[in-house]
Amino acid sequence: MSSTSSTSTSSAADADRRLRRRRLDEAAVHATELVQTFATVDDPYSTADDNPWKHPAQIFQKLKAARDDLLEAWKELEKQQEEERQQENSAGDEKKSPAVVLDPERCRALYMDMITDAFADTLENMRNNSTNASASAEEGGTTTIDVDVLVDCLQSGMDLLTTEEQEAL
Repeated sequence: MSSTSSTSTSSAADADRRLRRRRLDEAAVHATELVQTFATVDDPYSTADDNPWKHPAQIFQKLKAARDDLLEAWKELEKQQEEERQQENSAGDEKKSPAVVLDPERCRALYMDMITDAFADTLENMRNNSTNASASAEEGGTTTIDVDVLVDCLQSGMDLLTTEEQEAL
């Protein structure tokens, strides 16, 4: 193979790698912006028509589409990187990449960090409303939020992730 052919192949591979990374970055930005949009709603309990929380099925569909797009972009980049590793290995380097070991506790902690960061304003609003409600509970007001139930609800989203999605965390 001539050096010109080798250089053009390398340039094409670099361009393809940049394109796949850009797609992954764009998918991640879109997913993050979508989560931020839902997380920054002033009053998630509002009955106004423009409140996205009024239609949770639509929120789920949008989040699922963003997640699927992000996962697809991640898989494409991962596939390309694996192909490059195989090419390097076939060129004389017989080292194998170590297997990924998935630590469920670390994965759960990363997921909970991501969720609580994304919905920090909403959770803070709920905490403030709960504090105000407990102060007025003595006067017949509403009850407080059960934190254990809230944590269980947030963690239940983790069960919806595939192994590949958990590895991506």
